[in-house]
Amino acid sequence: MRAWVGPFIFASLVMVSGCSSGPKFTIADAILADVPVSEKENMLKMKSEMETATEEKNKATSDLAAADRDVSVAESEYGQAKLEVSKNKAEVELANASKDMNKVTAAKTKLQQVEMGRDIAESKVDWQKARRKHSKQLIEVADKHINAASARYEQAKAQLVVAKGKKPDAKFNATDYDRQAGELQAKYDEAKIDADKQQLEATKMEGRYNQLVQKWQLTQSQTQQPAPQ
Repeated sequence: MRAWVGPFIFASLVMVSGCSSGPKFTIADAILADVPVSEKENMLKMKSEMETATEEKNKATSDLAAADRDVSVAESEYGQAKLEVSKNKAEVELANASKDMNKVTAAKTKLQQVEMGRDIAESKVDWQKARRKHSKQLIEVADKHINAASARYEQAKAQLVVAKGKKPDAKFNATDYDRQAGELQAKYDEAKIDADKQQLEATKMEGRYNQLVQKWQLTQSQTQQPAPQ
């Protein structure tokens, strides 16, 4: 007895997924299995780009983990710097109570130093958080790159399907694949712009941090105290 497969045979050839982030319209590779590899150059190019985008995401994920650690270290340093300020404020109060102007001057000078160190530590936290935010955005950029490359991969298959006179099912329309590729590419481009803006913000924060360190170095040049890192 011959098995009835009906319309289900085409379900494996043309699929409409429920994923809102990736391509909605897809064509199974199997429908083009009889097409020579030499005629699949554009498909292979897009496949390679998908792999590149995946590598980008892996790197961005690794960078985010490193950024998380950097933020934790910076926050710890900032917490310690604030404790030093509190400690030295108490020492200023004790010096004032002693009426010894030498002690008062020394205590106030030391307080100014540790307050600068606190400001540097706080600026470093801001910088590292900005870097972390950028790392998070690069993961989103990579995700959207994967989606855009996947859509162009499906578009390449649709173009080849048309060129070979194939029609996966009655609802197949190559313009759906063109529109899909354009939309996902636009989302990828937008994500890149947002990430670039955040990178500029992180660079700005780094500049402020470096300025504070340089100021510290100028004021501490005679005391030979190392600048906070």
